[in-house]
Amino acid sequence: MDMQAYDVKNKNIIVFGLGVTGISSVKALSALGANVYIYDANKNEKYHKTIEELSDSKVSAINDLLDIDWKNIDLVLKSPGIRLDQELIISALENNIEVISDIELAYRIWPNISMIGITGTNGKTTTTSLVSHILSCSGTKSKVVGNIGVGILDEVLTNGLDTTFVLEVSSFQLASSPNLKTKYAAILNISPDHIDWHGSFEEYKKCKIRLTSNQTKDDVIVLNNDDSYFSEICENTVAKIRRISSINAVNEGSYCLEDNIYRDGQIISIKRSDLKLVGDHNTQNLLFAIELAMAFGLSEDDIGNGVKTFMPIEHRIEPVKVVNGAMYYNDSKGTNVDSTVKAIGGFKEPIILIAGGYDKKATYDDLFDGVKNLKEVILFGQTKFDIEATAKKYGIQTLIVDDLEQAVKRAYDIALDKDVVLFSPACASWGMYNNFEERGRHFKELVNKL
Repeated sequence: MDMQAYDVKNKNIIVFGLGVTGISSVKALSALGANVYIYDANKNEKYHKTIEELSDSKVSAINDLLDIDWKNIDLVLKSPGIRLDQELIISALENNIEVISDIELAYRIWPNISMIGITGTNGKTTTTSLVSHILSCSGTKSKVVGNIGVGILDEVLTNGLDTTFVLEVSSFQLASSPNLKTKYAAILNISPDHIDWHGSFEEYKKCKIRLTSNQTKDDVIVLNNDDSYFSEICENTVAKIRRISSINAVNEGSYCLEDNIYRDGQIISIKRSDLKLVGDHNTQNLLFAIELAMAFGLSEDDIGNGVKTFMPIEHRIEPVKVVNGAMYYNDSKGTNVDSTVKAIGGFKEPIILIAGGYDKKATYDDLFDGVKNLKEVILFGQTKFDIEATAKKYGIQTLIVDDLEQAVKRAYDIALDKDVVLFSPACASWGMYNNFEERGRHFKELVNKL
C-alpha cells in the first residue's frame, strides 16, 4: 500500500541544528509553506550570520527552550550529529512530538521519490559517488545527498522528482528515520564505530540494519557476503537479496577473481582495473555499485563507461604528491579503525602512517595485528597515547607529535624513495578541526609546500 504524502503546509516544525542539513531543511520547509522555528545551542558568530542569511525564509529563532509551546509544535527535525539525549529532544518526546531526520521527512513528503540508499561503516561516500556517476553517465538525472554533506529537502525542490537521489545514510540519520524505505539499498559492512554516540555496538548495528527493515519483497538489498553480519541482516529483511564478494564465488550476485568480475556466475565485460582506485575495499565498492546499477535497470555498457570515467574521491586515499620518490596520500575520511585498516591494506610498499584525533572509545589492535609494512606511526590528537600503547604491543615504531604540521615534517624527514606516507587518522577530526574535509585540506596544503 502506498504511503500517504505528508503535507507540511502550515505545520509548526522546529529545525534543531544549523549545519548543512539544517540550512537545507529551513529553506525547503519555508518554501513548502511550513512555519519554521530554528534552534541551535551554539549561538556563536556563525549562528547569527546564518540567521541573518535565512531572514528571507520567514523563520523564527528560538532563543530559549522555555519559550517553546509544545502544544503548538507538530514535528522536530534534527541535524544528524545531534545526540538523542539533548534537552530539546527529551522535551519533545515527553510531549509526544516526533523527532526525525531530514531524510525521513523527505520520504514522508514525497513517498514515491526515486532513492537509492547506501549505508555501512566504511565505503559509503565512494560507493554513493560511484553509483551517482554511473547513473549520470547513462543519461539518468542523478544527485548525491545525505551524509555526503548535501541536505536532501532543498535538493528535491531544486532538482525535481524526475531525479534519482543517491543517498549516503549514516547511523545517526537512521536512528531518526523509522519509516524510511528505498527501493534499492545496500549495507556495505558493519564494524564498531560511534559507540560513544549510540551507547553500544548493538544499538549502532540496529540503526544500520534499519535501512532494509521497511523494504518489501519488491525491493532490492545488496549485502556483503564477506561481512560478519551478513546472516543477521538477511534475517531482518524480506527484500530480494543480492550479494557481493571480493573473496569467494557467490550465486545471485557479483564477485571478483583477480581482474575479472562475474555476475550470477557469468563473466562480464567490466574489469576491476577499470576502476582507478587502490585497495581491496574498493573492489567491494565497485561490486556494490554494479549490483545497484543493474537492479536499477542500467546496461552493462553504461555501467562500464561510468566505472572507467570515475575519479578518486577527495579525502579518500587521495593521491596528493610525490616528494623525493615517496607518494603522499590524503585519507582524512578514515575516521575509524576499520577504514584505516582498509587503507593500509591497499599498499604493499613501506608505509609511514599519520594517525590520531578525537577519542570515540575505539580499540586499535586491528590497525597493527598482522601488518608487516608499517615503517613508523606518527601520532597526534586525543588518541595518540592510546594508539601508541597498542602499537608498542606489536613492536611498531611510533613518534608522538603536537599537530599535523609536525607530523608531515617528520614524515618528510624519514620518507625514502617508494615509501607511502598515508594520512589516515582512524579517528574523527572533532576538537582539532571542524570536520574531516578541513583536516584533509590542511594535510594537502602542508604536503604541497614540501
